[in-house]
Amino acid sequence: MSDTYAVVAVLVSAAVTWSLRALPFAALAPLRASATVRYLSTRMPAGVMVILVVYCLRDLPITESRAVAALAALAGAVFAH
Repeated sequence: MSDTYAVVAVLVSAAVTWSLRALPFAALAPLRASATVRYLSTRMPAGVMVILVVYCLRDLPITESRAVAALAALAGAVFAH
């Protein structure tokens, strides 16, 4: 492999990386004034938390004693918020 090939490969990789990191900011700039994006920004955090709680507790056997720790942690988190 020649030195020129290596330099070109590094430059192409750097350009692709920079472009992929800048793309979300360029794509979201026009959406900042959107009513839909404002609505989602207020509703999504609670929705994501509900989905995570349901996912974590879905296989929890409530009748067994090992569920006490998870339910206590859930109660503590709900109380804290």
